[in-house]
Amino acid sequence: MPQRSVWWWIRNGLIALILSACSLLQSPQVANPTETLTVPTVTPRIVASPNPSQTVQPAPTLGTLNLAPTPTLSALAEDERLAIFDEVWQYVDERYVYADYRGVDWQNVKETYRPRVIATTDSNAFYLIIKEMIGLLNDDHTRFDTPQEVAMDEAFFSGTADYAGIGIIIREVEQGLMIMRLAQSGPAEMAGVRPYDIVTSVDGVAINDMIQDDVEYTRRIRGPIGSQITLGILRDGEELEVQITRNAIPSTAFPEAFTQPLPQTDVTYLTIDSFNRQNLDMLVKEALDGPNVVSTPQAIIIDIRENYGGSIGSMLDVLAFFHDGGVMGEQVGRDQTYELEVPAGKVLPAYATVPIIVLTSGETASAAEMFASGLRSLRGATIIGETTAGNTENLYPYDLADGSTLWLAELLFRQNDGTYIDDIGVQPDIVVDAEWGTFKPANDPFIIQALAELAQ
Repeated sequence: MPQRSVWWWIRNGLIALILSACSLLQSPQVANPTETLTVPTVTPRIVASPNPSQTVQPAPTLGTLNLAPTPTLSALAEDERLAIFDEVWQYVDERYVYADYRGVDWQNVKETYRPRVIATTDSNAFYLIIKEMIGLLNDDHTRFDTPQEVAMDEAFFSGTADYAGIGIIIREVEQGLMIMRLAQSGPAEMAGVRPYDIVTSVDGVAINDMIQDDVEYTRRIRGPIGSQITLGILRDGEELEVQITRNAIPSTAFPEAFTQPLPQTDVTYLTIDSFNRQNLDMLVKEALDGPNVVSTPQAIIIDIRENYGGSIGSMLDVLAFFHDGGVMGEQVGRDQTYELEVPAGKVLPAYATVPIIVLTSGETASAAEMFASGLRSLRGATIIGETTAGNTENLYPYDLADGSTLWLAELLFRQNDGTYIDDIGVQPDIVVDAEWGTFKPANDPFIIQALAELAQ
């Protein structure tokens, strides 16, 4: 599995209903330890950056379903539970990037949690104990995945996780759930649902009466192929009801990279929603070769406002389209440092020298923040929008005997100017403060500001 830099499926505000049909174990709430960032003292050691090369699987068609595997949790004997616990604890003890464990007494954690592992015989309860222990670190990145979550992760990264539903991506707004994107020829689109419609109810239950989280929305909106759902829709002040028959939605229904036209301009507008995909560079290249792009663009706007990170290798491969090689920063850990090298020989001629504007928000995180930083330092890109999330710890996976995985933050991103951005974020060159998520591109204040900057 590739090195990654964020919990890529966490969507603050944006809920993408594209989960596979496997259950998620939720970690209990824990007290927050210190928020102080401690950059570790390191002994430099250059190591190779993981960069897998794998092929994208062909997409299934509507009416078929290729669900991610969901292995049954095996009963674990006491010695097996203790072996997993001890291994997880030791990895953190020896390799966690923060030498002070973010203010947590890690030895005391072992003494507190090991007896609980011995006392339980239930695998679900055991995994919750491990999750709770890792949650004490409170770094928004380091995590423990059960075997079921590992299967889901791998299926999404390879592009093979499908689901049964109606084919929408939504964003919470005051009135309900705004439709941001529709799966082409998917059930919702075929039933007449349009982008920027607002879902006010599901099968007669008002959105504002539901539990406000993606698990509740997913449970109500997804369902078996052939079953029906009725959405209450608010469109331009008019209330409508739309009945939709659920169908299979392929994993490719919502590409991670896509372009949209900006009428009466010669500017390419590219959105990259995630770096969590094998061969993302192929998807970006396909988008840039598509019908929404002018033949000789004079500039490019790259929108990563909803990009929560993903694979470091995928990020570097995409950045290479806009700059030929070079170093965009370093990754620094307790006892290792290595340069982040942009691949050479991949620059797209149409974008080799044109101005680049990157749109960011407070939701732009991890590998996406690194992408913005790299484009600014290497290509002089102008960053417009909001300060990014400031979460760039980079993770290494440790696969355990039961099929679970510990994702451990071992590295921090250091920019080319020698500064860190964790807990700080990437500062935009031009600040735009607006509720951008509800605007169409023609009225989007961030895009308007970007075009004004390019016109100067």
